[in-house]
Amino acid sequence: ALNNHPAVNKKTKVLVQKKANELGYRPNFLAQNLRNKKSNTIGVIVPEIVHHFFSRVIDGIEDVAYKAGYKVLISKSNENYHREIENTQSLISCRVDGILASISAKTKDYMHLNHIQKQGIPLVLFDRVTQKINSSKVVINDFESAYQAVEHLYNDGFNRIALVGGPNHLEISKERLNGYLAALEALRIPVVPDYVIQGDMSKEQGYKAARHLFSLHKPPNAILGVSNPIMKGIIDGIQEIDHNLFGKIGLTGYACDPDSYPINVPIGTIVQPAFEMGQEAAKLLIKEIDYKGKSEFKFKTVMLKTELIATNPEKDKVNLY
Repeated sequence: ALNNHPAVNKKTKVLVQKKANELGYRPNFLAQNLRNKKSNTIGVIVPEIVHHFFSRVIDGIEDVAYKAGYKVLISKSNENYHREIENTQSLISCRVDGILASISAKTKDYMHLNHIQKQGIPLVLFDRVTQKINSSKVVINDFESAYQAVEHLYNDGFNRIALVGGPNHLEISKERLNGYLAALEALRIPVVPDYVIQGDMSKEQGYKAARHLFSLHKPPNAILGVSNPIMKGIIDGIQEIDHNLFGKIGLTGYACDPDSYPINVPIGTIVQPAFEMGQEAAKLLIKEIDYKGKSEFKFKTVMLKTELIATNPEKDKVNLY
């Protein structure tokens, strides 16, 4: 009666459901799921939630999951490799039907991700992925986006372009660095080692990088920051050095929302389709869950397009240094 089974007559259903409401009875979904060998739950692991990009990704995941009848369990690694391992273990213990993951900036070993698959649990990686795991993935074209950003800055009159990037082992960091270097080569701009700073993906790194870059004898006149927190740190650093620099240098960063940067700072933005990334990742995972056990599943990589929203600083001030 509680499950609205057609074999139970309508009058009995009404009586049983009325009594259940009076008693405050709620079905034990965990017990039901154990019987059905399915939890109708998806696990999600992200580096952080405060980052607007990952919040929008989660929105996209929940949009698809809810419509498909799945609940979502969210965990964050806080950019910590060991916490990421604990997250995977907790989600496996919760008997999730599948896991979506974006790896932390500190993750260099992927045995815990292999373990997920060995347990027979579908895994889809998004944004921060690794080619060392054979799974479906959802990414943007990191190489092309960085290439276009450098090209745009050059066309605006900047020829001393710095890059503040992520850790060397991270796939998106390598691709964005390679796109930056390829663009410099194509534009015949010499690589200045002091202009290339690799570290973590934090706001603190962006701040320290800005302080370092503008302490050089010949500072850059443009900066590409490879993440939203990094660019926010760069902005803070420049503000502390000399707020009059804004509008005199070229700045381009990555974000899922151009309005996440201060409105009084002229800055170009590589817009990442975060909500769509979450949707596509969830669709791939649910498809793999439904396909489970029928035959060998064919993994798929979805590459989403970015958009460069340009903001031009004052052209007559770009050669300040």
